Amino acid sequence: MALSAKACYSHLSPLEVSYIETKLKSYYIWHSYELYILVNTLDEIDPILLQDVVWRILSQNKYYLKEITEFRNLLIRVVIRATLAMIRQSYKDYSERFLKALEELTIVFDTYIRISTLFVKGCWIYAFDNQITGKKLIARALKILSEIGALELREVFQKDFEKICNKSSA
Repeated sequence: MALSAKACYSHLSPLEVSYIETKLKSYYIWHSYELYILVNTLDEIDPILLQDVVWRILSQNKYYLKEITEFRNLLIRVVIRATLAMIRQSYKDYSERFLKALEELTIVFDTYIRISTLFVKGCWIYAFDNQITGKKLIARALKILSEIGALELREVFQKDFEKICNKSSA
């Protein structure tokens, strides 16, 4: 868990990344503890491993998704962050699959997922299809977050979009 916390604020060494990747490969049952490790380190780990792990979690936890709110919300964070990580690394197909999975996780009255999906979809379109259309969707999501007073989430999304823009201009 210490490496997970460290990954929130700085890059991990190759040895630390290897340790985290080995741990992630060894998990067969995913609970909050394991999901927190994943969500905090997913920008550091191998994209192929990330894709495999997220798909394994999604395929194994259908019951949890509908019944356990804490688990569901954390898993949604994982899928959102994994999608954005794949977009930043130019993995079009993986990020598109994650985006579709995110859309399937939406349930009635779930505003957070709807706004997040709008934002992530905008990022995907910006990176892989049409920058103007993507920016419009992103601006719409950010505006909604401002209007409902979710300024911290808006700031997080704004920083995520800036990372994607920096990748696109590089």
